[in-house]
Amino acid sequence: MGLAALLDECWTVEQRKACIRQLATNAATGDMEAVKLLMSYTFGKPRESVDLTSDGEVVLKVIYGNDGADN
Repeated sequence: MGLAALLDECWTVEQRKACIRQLATNAATGDMEAVKLLMSYTFGKPRESVDLTSDGEVVLKVIYGNDGADN
């Protein structure tokens, strides 16, 4: 039995909803770890970029991320 199947068997939809509700409540009251988790799963992590410079000028901008969206 895989993990997903085991979770489906042992963790009901109502329990999952309660967990997400609590996470949202924690985020709404200022719990920054809950905010980060919700934002990450709702919108995806922002793409990161690195500027490579030479003599103070950007010569190459490297943007990476796995969501494919323009952020």
